[in-house]
Amino acid sequence: MLVVDKMIISDLFGFLDYASQIKFDGGQVMPAANFDNACKWITKYKNKDGFIYPPLEHRVKFDKLNGKRGKKIPNTERPSLLHRLPPSHVLKLEVSVALINRGRCQFSQLNK
Repeated sequence: MLVVDKMIISDLFGFLDYASQIKFDGGQVMPAANFDNACKWITKYKNKDGFIYPPLEHRVKFDKLNGKRGKKIPNTERPSLLHRLPPSHVLKLEVSVALINRGRCQFSQLNK
């Protein structure tokens, strides 16, 4: 019988302009497989000041009868609320299964 007491949880995040691995107690951060492509994307879209700004969006009139977009509504242009950067790194955390189970138990008590 195999008893597992640790679990590895991993997820992508970005952007971090650092090509090396970072290890710490309980986990690590390492470049993702697409690190080079993410760097190229950032280089292509970053502003002269080094920041990435969201694309601009605007509202349009919508014809409900034929389902087609109409003309742009004046004075509605603004930065997009949400935009994504390409993930450049993987975050891996080693978590105690007992801690996860305790958290689930506590969460389930809130739902009662």
